[in-house]
Amino acid sequence: MLDNHNEMLKSNYEAVKKNIKAACERSGRDKSEVCLIAVSKTKPQEDIMQIYECGEHCIISSCGLVLLT
Repeated sequence: MLDNHNEMLKSNYEAVKKNIKAACERSGRDKSEVCLIAVSKTKPQEDIMQIYECGEHCIISSCGLVLLT
C-alpha cells in the first residue's frame, strides 16, 4: 500500500509541475519566475520526505514554519 501511496504523491507532484509549465507557456512567462511552495498542512513526515525526494525542497507547514529548503 505504501508504494501505491508514494506513487500517487509522485504522480500528483509531477502533474502540478506540468501544470505550472503549461501555464507559463500560455502566459509567456519564464518558468524560472515561478516558485512552487509545498505546504504540508497535517501530512505525515513520510509524505513530506517523499515530496522532498521528488525534488521539491521548499516545504512549509500550514502555520508558516519552514520545514525544508
